[in-house]
Amino acid sequence: MLPAKLTIWIISDGLPGHYNPCLGIVRAIERYRDVRHETIVATQRLKMLRPLMRYLANYIPRLCPGLLRLFYRYNSLPQGRPDLVISGGGNTLFFNAALGAGYKNIKNVYSGTLKHYKPKRFFRIFTVVPLESVANNIVLDLPPANIPGPSDSQTEPPTADADESCYCLLVGGEGGGYHYKEEDWVRLAEGLNRLSQAFGVQWLITTSRRTGPRAEQILEETIPESVIRESIWFSKQPAKVVQRFLASASRVFCTEDSLTMVSEAIFSGKSVCTLLPASVSATENDRLALEHYASKGYIQRINIADLASITGFNDANPPDIDSLQRSIYEALELQ
Repeated sequence: MLPAKLTIWIISDGLPGHYNPCLGIVRAIERYRDVRHETIVATQRLKMLRPLMRYLANYIPRLCPGLLRLFYRYNSLPQGRPDLVISGGGNTLFFNAALGAGYKNIKNVYSGTLKHYKPKRFFRIFTVVPLESVANNIVLDLPPANIPGPSDSQTEPPTADADESCYCLLVGGEGGGYHYKEEDWVRLAEGLNRLSQAFGVQWLITTSRRTGPRAEQILEETIPESVIRESIWFSKQPAKVVQRFLASASRVFCTEDSLTMVSEAIFSGKSVCTLLPASVSATENDRLALEHYASKGYIQRINIADLASITGFNDANPPDIDSLQRSIYEALELQ
């Protein structure tokens, strides 16, 4: 029987894109149960050991948590025992499976694709794209999001402060099969200038770790100061402004190279346009996820080369956050 207050351990590889969906699962549970969660930050020691770790997880039924020190660097496990273990990102799979096997009657949950780990080592696997023939795979309309959940009145994304004369741009960069040349950045800047003139708006712009100094230089030199309401150039002075920018703008643009960034934009409840460079070789999972978002009307996909010629945008189709969080909680069978 589960206790009145659930103890949850989150295993983190230190990457926000993997950690935030785990927090999203916690937020969904918080709507229905009293919880206490702790985070274990774990770094793999040697990448060459990954095949061995996968073999042990797949074929050794009783994994001992003591093995974790062989493969990971981490401070210590929290005191006591968890009721639920959550992780995301391939580097946490073995850690998750070992805790699931080492602690009796706990539920271990993973958010993401399995990287050839056997599904039976996990209680539930949350994905957006269905995993083939995996009975414990829970397919969600959107990935779990770090949105406060205890109050039903907060399940609608905030839109009251949106400024109709302000658009937001979240800029990623090289990664995830998305390849940027200088020409892409020039065309992006030119597109922003054209949209500013056509729609009478200014821009809130933030770049990221992946953008790089050269791309930032092109954007900063090509976009007039009069077009920019506020800008954060990550290589010069990083700052956490994404949520504030999303709340302030009436429309959101973001590059497609980060599914985490795309989902954050969708959860803002605003009309979202995702931007593609000329060269894209996305993974099959990412491609299917983006096609799903587009088919649901959550995003409008635009080639950067076509941005300057856009004459109109799709209306916003905000996600049903209440339904998403309820689906997550019910799948975990925590009643």
